[in-house]
Amino acid sequence: MSTERKTGAVPDESRPAQSSPGYRPAGPYTVEPPLTKSKVPYPQTAKKPDLNKQKQKEQKKKRTRLFWVSFIVIFLLLLGIGCGLFILFRRSLPANVPEGSGTADSGEEATRGLDPSTETDDGNEPMDEEVFKYPYATAKTVMLWNEIRSRYMIFMDAKTLEVVAWKYGQYGTGETATAEPGTEEPGTEPESGSQGSGIGQPDFGKSINAKIYPASLTKLMTLLVAYEHCGSMDDPFRMTYDIINPLYLAGLSLAGFSGGETVPVRDLFYGTALPSGAEAAVGLAVYAAGSEQAFVNLMNEKAKELGMKNTRFVNCTGQHNSDHYTSLGDLAILMATVESVPELAEILSTYKYTTTPTAGFHPQGFEVVSTTFAQMYGNESGICEIVGGKTGYTEQAMQCLATYGVRMDDGHAYVCITACGQNRYDPIKDCIYLFGNYSGGPLAGSEETSAETEEGTS
Repeated sequence: MSTERKTGAVPDESRPAQSSPGYRPAGPYTVEPPLTKSKVPYPQTAKKPDLNKQKQKEQKKKRTRLFWVSFIVIFLLLLGIGCGLFILFRRSLPANVPEGSGTADSGEEATRGLDPSTETDDGNEPMDEEVFKYPYATAKTVMLWNEIRSRYMIFMDAKTLEVVAWKYGQYGTGETATAEPGTEEPGTEPESGSQGSGIGQPDFGKSINAKIYPASLTKLMTLLVAYEHCGSMDDPFRMTYDIINPLYLAGLSLAGFSGGETVPVRDLFYGTALPSGAEAAVGLAVYAAGSEQAFVNLMNEKAKELGMKNTRFVNCTGQHNSDHYTSLGDLAILMATVESVPELAEILSTYKYTTTPTAGFHPQGFEVVSTTFAQMYGNESGICEIVGGKTGYTEQAMQCLATYGVRMDDGHAYVCITACGQNRYDPIKDCIYLFGNYSGGPLAGSEETSAETEEGTS
């Protein structure tokens, strides 16, 4: 017998019976959420580092460092090569040089050249031979090239001023030329290792009159003018700090006199000629003319008197200045003139001199040594004896040398001027070579002369 709910509701057939699985009795209850993926991250273990990537990064850094190091090294190498080529280029060609101080007779090796081909600033040409006998070429004049290490040279008879040999051009190697004289094309410089006659060369006059810087060869004129205006070699002169300090700060060579020291003028002559002391030269200038500038005016007047038309002085020491210049021909005349004065010739022939003792400064005096004869005896050529010389050096003028030599048999005299030597020994070797080979042949009575005589009579 069926029963009905009191409510009268029709039983829901779709509701499962209480005994069916999963049945939940009616009433309030909490529904459990469905199982979903949790948003809270589960605990994770630390990842292992990627060793390959680290190695790649380190290798990349090493490659980068290696690249920059290589770049810097290559750059510096190329820069050094470029500087070297530039220096060689400057040495091989004349180059205008700016005004600078330079160091007279410092003994340092030179690294730069100068422009000897520019015309003189005053536009003067060499004086005509009828007015003044100037160094000149003859049919026997020889132009040397590779045999002479210095860039410029003139070798002449001191009495007649006849030029025996000359050179104008590039630096030589000291090797004897092999080409026959006169084989060069007119108007062109011969190639290295050749020589030619001075006659017929269109640039002979230009070469011996071309502008060069004299450096301390300037002091030859200082000696000459000071001697002409000197009352007595024993006259006292007080050296001052005002003379010494500017020269010291300029880096010029000094003989060794002290400020406040009183010395005889004779010591100033030796201090100027032998060690090329700048303070001694300025001392002579102040003694002779009252100031260096007034003395320089006397130097320029003397240059005109001697026919040195391609020379201009602005100081008495040879300190470099673009307006302070001379020429090979002018220097040859100057050297010959100075050697014609017996007192000056004796000074220039001296190897060592001891100055007068001075109380409180140099009680025993001090020695000054010739910068010329400190590098040679003078008789190395075997033909001539070099009896006088004066060296010169500035960075722009390079190594210069003026020498005076006489043959050992008949006393015939020659003057040799070399300029633009690359090191301090180039001018020495050049002048020994010239006095030994271009001063008139072997000595009278020598074996070579006897053999030639027998050969000529047979």
